[in-house]
Amino acid sequence: KTVATVSPLTLKKVVAPVKLLPNSSPSQRQVVPFEGVRKIDKTTLCKQKVKSYPRDRAHFYNKVVSVGKKYYFVLHYDEPKQSLTLCPMAVKGILSGRRQGRPRYQCVLEETSKNWIRSHSKDCKTVEAFMVMKTPIVAQEAWDILGA
Repeated sequence: KTVATVSPLTLKKVVAPVKLLPNSSPSQRQVVPFEGVRKIDKTTLCKQKVKSYPRDRAHFYNKVVSVGKKYYFVLHYDEPKQSLTLCPMAVKGILSGRRQGRPRYQCVLEETSKNWIRSHSKDCKTVEAFMVMKTPIVAQEAWDILGA
């Protein structure tokens, strides 16, 4: 299929299915970008596993980024290519507890990867956000985005 541009920032529709990576388990699958739209399993789609986050430089592993006025979660960060696979985020309720009253952001996961986009890291800006649930499963995670 042809890759379609979705904004002037050269964001492209992603062809990012889910594959089992060597450091994944059958119950948790990470995104491996490639061409085409694929069916996804929300129950096993997990955040990108990294041995350790780089402390000496900026990175995009499991970060929330903004592109224009929209927020996205980085499903996959290819550091050598500076390429990001992004999933859109939306407000789904209000947080409770310590963060009571703040908007609860979650990833907008559909049956396929058709709403995922690929972008270059220079087109994205990381935003300060806190994971609320602390789960490896993307569909179960919620974020408190401080700039929102």
